Amino acid sequence: MILIRERLSESLRSHKGQAGKVKFLTLVLIAVVAAAVYGGFVYLPLMMNNMEVNKVCKESLNSTWRRWDPRHTREDFLRRVHSIATVEREIGGETRRVPAIDPGDHLEVKLDRTARPPILSIGAYYEREIDLPFVDRTHVFSFSSYCEREME
Repeated sequence: MILIRERLSESLRSHKGQAGKVKFLTLVLIAVVAAAVYGGFVYLPLMMNNMEVNKVCKESLNSTWRRWDPRHTREDFLRRVHSIATVEREIGGETRRVPAIDPGDHLEVKLDRTARPPILSIGAYYEREIDLPFVDRTHVFSFSSYCEREME
């Protein structure tokens, strides 16, 4: 019994200075995990929307392969992208729900008839302005999407 007490007190004395290091390391680990959770909370919905834009890009090309009409493909892409997500914006003193993703002038639909086989492509660039929670700031995230299809 005395031998067990001596060994226990020895081991406690040898680890005495390490208690502060473990606490600091734990705090750093908690801070890293909290930052990762916050980043995921902010960025993950935007990333999922971007994946949906990429899917819509391919679907628009697949649905218009018979027409070979860039204008029709552009309209189809915009119609589908505008339905992905909406945000509330103040327009003319009124709060309205508008599409969150709107490439506007940054949408390019091209049909390359010189290539064999002809290639129809869609390139879109858009920005999303997000209010960051808990810090009362906004941040602009930029996204792009590109896809192409051989028209055979």
